[in-house]
Amino acid sequence: IGFTTMPAADIAYNSISITTGEVTVEGATGITITIGGNPDTDFLISGGGAAFTIGTNINITIAAGSNANISGTLNINIGRTYNSAGLNTVTSVFGAIYNSGTFSTATAANLLLQDFSVYTHTQDGGTIPTATWNTSSNCNITGLINTNIASGDGQAFGNLTYNCAGMTGVITMSPTVTISGNLNISNTGSSQVEMSAGSLTVGGELNIDGMFVISGATSRSLTVNDVVFIGGSGNLNLCNGGAANIGTLNVLSHITNFGAITESGTGKGVINFMGAANQNFNEFGAFVNNIDVNIDNAAGVTFTNTTSVSGILT
Repeated sequence: IGFTTMPAADIAYNSISITTGEVTVEGATGITITIGGNPDTDFLISGGGAAFTIGTNINITIAAGSNANISGTLNINIGRTYNSAGLNTVTSVFGAIYNSGTFSTATAANLLLQDFSVYTHTQDGGTIPTATWNTSSNCNITGLINTNIASGDGQAFGNLTYNCAGMTGVITMSPTVTISGNLNISNTGSSQVEMSAGSLTVGGELNIDGMFVISGATSRSLTVNDVVFIGGSGNLNLCNGGAANIGTLNVLSHITNFGAITESGTGKGVINFMGAANQNFNEFGAFVNNIDVNIDNAAGVTFTNTTSVSGILT
């Protein structure tokens, strides 16, 4: 269903509800649709396949004191705006948002990403909206090519995923990012994602199928509370910087490597096994260059394959 005959000027509705099907709204001229004033939910996209696309010449504003429930899918096209920045305005997401335009919020209370909801950033650069991210919510970054996200990537995320097949430039993570769930480096194209925080803790798993660098121009450390898994196309580069730089991976669970763990600079990589229960180092891929391994676990570490430690084993 495509609504193309729209008013020529801005218009307000008490409520808009999409309960089934996929609806796209377009205009002949630029207009803003303001939604609010309904006693119940002001803007509703139901689950079960319902979708709403903000199309050509349309912008959506949720009025002050009003609320939206995104249980289906909200698509924000290039050049379009969804505004949830009003006083006491709340957009609660249980489904999915795909943002190729602008999603505006004033505070984290304006946008609530519930457990298992998905926000997907489908553009090169741009801003991830300030939001409250539940532990099992998902922020997926898919559109980066060679431009870092302008702002919003330094929030307290649940699960954070980089899956950018077209990436050609080095992308640096925000130094203020925190991750209570999993960090997934799924695809980095022909380039890489690098840490920029002095230290970062991943509350869940680290899964790598692209290129991920811990230490570049300065020493940095990454702590992973759950398993580290490196797929066949993955490369965990502990350090690609100068001789004084150290990239440290602190692991509290198991490591499985089918790809590569390496360092490509003149610095050093360090892996610290520091769990409380027995840990496994399942080494099937490349494990090369200047890497130290430290074992500090009273329960022991099991190397399940023949492994050559190029640096110092402590």
